[in-house]
Amino acid sequence: MDAAIRDPDLPIRFIPKFREHGIDILDGGSSYKLLAFCPWCGEKPPDSLREKWFDRLGELGVDPADDESVPDEYRDHRWYVDRK
Repeated sequence: MDAAIRDPDLPIRFIPKFREHGIDILDGGSSYKLLAFCPWCGEKPPDSLREKWFDRLGELGVDPADDESVPDEYRDHRWYVDRK
């Protein structure tokens, strides 16, 4: 799936801060449909961390809607990788 994510001709994306794999919805926006299984090998991707991301920001008193207030480490995978 990593090769598909890097291929600009495929509508597959990875959202590092949420650890989500999805298929782009070509509606002119940034919508995507979460993948429950890899379309090539059938394996289940790691669980999404979306809810935990919002919970952590809430614990920090950060409004996720205010992009400028989100700490840099919460903009990608560092917030969950560095805590292991």
